[in-house]
Amino acid sequence: DADNPIFQAMTGQAVISASAIKRRAAVPQRCPVKSGTSAEALILKATAQTPEYAEAFFVLGNYYEAMEDMDAAQEQWNLALAMPNAPAWVRERAQIKLSNSE
Repeated sequence: DADNPIFQAMTGQAVISASAIKRRAAVPQRCPVKSGTSAEALILKATAQTPEYAEAFFVLGNYYEAMEDMDAAQEQWNLALAMPNAPAWVRERAQIKLSNSE
């Protein structure tokens, strides 16, 4: 379902790449999300609608990393780590990202 916040965050993750973000690329036409929606908008919507999901904050950190805003990226990864319900994969990857960004 295209309205599912986790789907939106993962769709945002799918369009994150250094070249696509720098060009402000839109979501591909065949994607079931409204054309012209940015990765950042999808991920921010997911974090607003489901603030208890660490996955969305981890993905938002990945977005900021791709935008070369490491302070914002680290903040989001730390938020994801601080959530008691964060899945093990999120904790592990966020720790790795934080370690590599120091």
